[in-house]
Amino acid sequence: MIKRSEHIMFVYYLIGAAIGSLIGYLVLYRLIGCSTRACAITANPYTSTIYGIILGILLTNIIVPSQLQYYISDCKGSRI
Repeated sequence: MIKRSEHIMFVYYLIGAAIGSLIGYLVLYRLIGCSTRACAITANPYTSTIYGIILGILLTNIIVPSQLQYYISDCKGSRI
């Protein structure tokens, strides 16, 4: 059975991946894009989207756990 804290983390990772994919596609491919197709990341919309997803998940992993620890500890009534 999935615990509530694991469910919350999964939702945060999904949100981070969705935001990262939008940033990867809109910023890296549309705005920065490479017209000569020589750039490995910005020349292809699929690679820029995957790159954005990876960065979104990594940034979520950096930002969310510090905030989630306090949420979990407040629910249990003690600090971690």
